[in-house]
Amino acid sequence: QPANARALVYHMHGNDGPRSKGMFFDLMLQLSEAGFSSLACDQRGYSPEASPNEMPEYYYDKLVGDIFSIVNASGLNQDPEGKFHLVAHDQGARVGWHAIGLGEGRRRFLSFSSLSIPHSDVFSDALYGPSADSDQQAAVQYVRMFILPNSTTVYN
Repeated sequence: QPANARALVYHMHGNDGPRSKGMFFDLMLQLSEAGFSSLACDQRGYSPEASPNEMPEYYYDKLVGDIFSIVNASGLNQDPEGKFHLVAHDQGARVGWHAIGLGEGRRRFLSFSSLSIPHSDVFSDALYGPSADSDQQAAVQYVRMFILPNSTTVYN
């Protein structure tokens, strides 16, 4: 890695089907030109070799653990404290927010860019209660797919 290298950027996709990790390739090339290392991979459930059948394997605490395990195992992070930037879309952003809530994200994220999902409190307010937004309620219906039987295999 060059002496002027900047911190690692880990890119987490959402429920983006066949595009998944590939949605970040152009951004990764631009970041590379600016001196950043980048990493994008299929998250748990989006690859035939990483799609457990048991529901507890998809609990958010486990998905958060995947973030740090993948970054640690990649060998790309040169930060002495293991810190890195996270750019996340859709379901990946939900997991990123959860990582911040658990504390590990607060300790290790240099920055967090959520590309489509606000903090869970803001998101909940848009879906339920006196501030609910009917357009947002309709737009988020795709999330119901996550609880359907075999939903993790829809793109494998």
